[in-house]
Amino acid sequence: MKANVSKRLRACWQSALVLSMVGLIASCGGAGSSGGSAVASPADNTPATPAEIAAMEKKIRDDIHTMYQSQIPSEIIIPPSVDSVAGKSTLEGIDTNGNRVRDDIEIILSQGAFNGSKKISAIDFQKTLELIAYMQPSIAPKEINQIQVYCKYKQLSEAVQEEFDLDFLAYLVTNTKERSKTYHKQSTNTSGGLGEIVCQ
Repeated sequence: MKANVSKRLRACWQSALVLSMVGLIASCGGAGSSGGSAVASPADNTPATPAEIAAMEKKIRDDIHTMYQSQIPSEIIIPPSVDSVAGKSTLEGIDTNGNRVRDDIEIILSQGAFNGSKKISAIDFQKTLELIAYMQPSIAPKEINQIQVYCKYKQLSEAVQEEFDLDFLAYLVTNTKERSKTYHKQSTNTSGGLGEIVCQ
């Protein structure tokens, strides 16, 4: 199962590689560094400021987001790109469209669902978001019944299950220490073999 998670991470986080390159450039030559050339402002060849680097990262995120948006069905509206730091700063993250799914998760899933020749329908995508909304930990008291999580997942189409395994979805909703801690605290029916469960 871990191998599957790694595969999905590589597929869905293509944009992270590009952003990492920007960060690497900054770390190799920013003000006060000991090696490499500093990131330079085009105007006067001086080292780029943190604000300029942040602007570069935002432009790359927006460009990647626009590229994927062109492949998404018109009835699906994906939130704007999310700054990774801001998106992880609170338990519930950023949810600009109010559908109870964090924007960063919605963007990642859309990139996996509608990239190239994928055959995940808009309806199947919406059902996947509904499962994520059920799984996401919350500030308000909440019960995340793991039997229900398993059964809801098994009700998703084969195309969705082939693209996103359940461990990967769980990883997305628990991608910070606070989220992981709250998720496990709010989870019920966590013992026993889920593979033996007969979903009604």
